[in-house]
Amino acid sequence: MKFEVVLILIPLLLIPTHIHVDKQSQIVEFIYFEKLTIVNNGSIPVALEDHYRYSTLFINTSSQVCFLINSTPSIVRFFRDEDEMLNIEFNITKTIKPYSYVQMSTTHKIIVFKNPKPPENLNVKNSGTLMDIPGNLRNYTTSVGAWAYNSIWMTYLRDKAFELKGDDENVLSIVLKFIDWIGRNVKYPEKPLEGPLYPNETIPNEKIQKGDLGIGDCDDQASLLITLCRSVGIPAYLQYGCIHFKNMKYYEDFINGHIKYRYHYIGWHGWAIIYIPPWGWLPVDLTWGYLLTRNPMDAIMRAAVYQCWEVGIPIFIHGNIINSDHVKINREIKMKIENSSIYIYIDNILIPVDESLNIEIEKLPRIPLIQETHTTNTYEFYTTSKLVEYNNTKSTVSKPEEQINTMIIVILSIALLVSLYIVLRRKHLNRNDLQPVINSKP
Repeated sequence: MKFEVVLILIPLLLIPTHIHVDKQSQIVEFIYFEKLTIVNNGSIPVALEDHYRYSTLFINTSSQVCFLINSTPSIVRFFRDEDEMLNIEFNITKTIKPYSYVQMSTTHKIIVFKNPKPPENLNVKNSGTLMDIPGNLRNYTTSVGAWAYNSIWMTYLRDKAFELKGDDENVLSIVLKFIDWIGRNVKYPEKPLEGPLYPNETIPNEKIQKGDLGIGDCDDQASLLITLCRSVGIPAYLQYGCIHFKNMKYYEDFINGHIKYRYHYIGWHGWAIIYIPPWGWLPVDLTWGYLLTRNPMDAIMRAAVYQCWEVGIPIFIHGNIINSDHVKINREIKMKIENSSIYIYIDNILIPVDESLNIEIEKLPRIPLIQETHTTNTYEFYTTSKLVEYNNTKSTVSKPEEQINTMIIVILSIALLVSLYIVLRRKHLNRNDLQPVINSKP
């Protein structure tokens, strides 16, 4: 939900050979379903922090429009967060009872009415200079969040940015230098990382001094590029989106099983958005086309938001991270749940609008330890430990089942007594009816 800032952006390096949609098609419609289940598997209540109750809506762009078509439970309010993203707040309890869980879900309809394409005249010769960047974009160059280049931990990256820039004032030329440096000094991880990294963790100063390679996935490398750009006054921020992969299902556990991802037909990806005059905001993707060619210009020209549509793979822009510290949020969540009784299940489905969402929801793996009951927001479930408690009272079924069985027995007993009374009453009446006849005999 607002929890999306900690979504694992799974590796998307290989383009499938099959085509999902007609690449000439002008209109593509998809359904995105998201469900967040938070389970308290402990014996004491757990406070539900605010960010769990929030869900970030898809953004509208010049090529896509999105609609929220369903949400459960009801919505309390709409609001903008510090990243200028539109969010909803769910009407759910602020405390999860022992051995209970809460669920929130949203269903979105996404329509893409034209495929985004890279600029045709993109080259260094046509690029503007740093002086051509509008002054009202300065808030996209601040030292904030994961890109705090003025902090004592990242000043060496700021210095590296100015070293790479030199006397160059051409914005595209500077950005290409940054891309090339990251490509030569940071490698993609062989296994998914447990959450995003700060730029100074993607490539620590010690590794730069020794000539060793840093490591980071799509959003980590994008964050490093954003830090370099902001350091020299080039506006930049992080953008993320989802890609449809037919027949692909992805399941992964993190934080010792406390967070479980269950993705059907969807992969998440992240990239930088950088302002390069005169073209404006452009996607710069360090782990898509560029990863294969190592041509810095391909980080723009073959970015996923362009190349996916060229080969017929639907990709949808979900949101932006402009000011918030998504790394900090992720680590706070990890710290609070890794030794707690909380378990979180994140379900995502992305399918064409003409396919049945209900059928796909039924295909999601069942969440263990949960027995659904009919309450508004909080649901009780019974673990082995609770069943043992009931067994100690000479019962082998859960408490709700006990109550139902007791009610059935009582009802049957009453019905039996009533039936017995009616039968005996009838016999008594028949005997009284016969008595005068007997007495009248001679």
